[in-house]
Amino acid sequence: NFDSMYRNVLSRESFFMQLIFLGQVRTPEGIPIEADKNIFYNVKKTLQEGNGKVHLEEKNIFSLVKEINDIDFFSFSDVPSYFTGETEKNFLQEVRPCLSEGGVVVLRYYLRICEADEQGYEDVTDSYKELIRKEKVQMYKVKVLKKV
Repeated sequence: NFDSMYRNVLSRESFFMQLIFLGQVRTPEGIPIEADKNIFYNVKKTLQEGNGKVHLEEKNIFSLVKEINDIDFFSFSDVPSYFTGETEKNFLQEVRPCLSEGGVVVLRYYLRICEADEQGYEDVTDSYKELIRKEKVQMYKVKVLKKV
């Protein structure tokens, strides 16, 4: 939220504040990790050397997780903020059987925190509070859940 961002984040390190006040990101510290050119080139080099692979799927995420199964880490990003009805309530239960024991799910809520059934999960967000504090946008409410 804005209050937390203004109180806890330096403008030079904030992607969002620089966009609001300056109309562009002017400092390297404000660049989100996914836009950092060094990380991009390291990933590109790794892929070119054959030490990794990218596999894209265009499917319903709930069908896809059932095909993959035994998932250690799953990020919904901010998608749950837009769920409604039964999907909003049950999406965590839909993926739970596909997670490995101790598997982690990350949720980033943007405009709205949904009312999901978290039964069978432990909220471990506090274990990641330092990493969450370093996130560059600072407009998300992050929640980290672990399958129990």
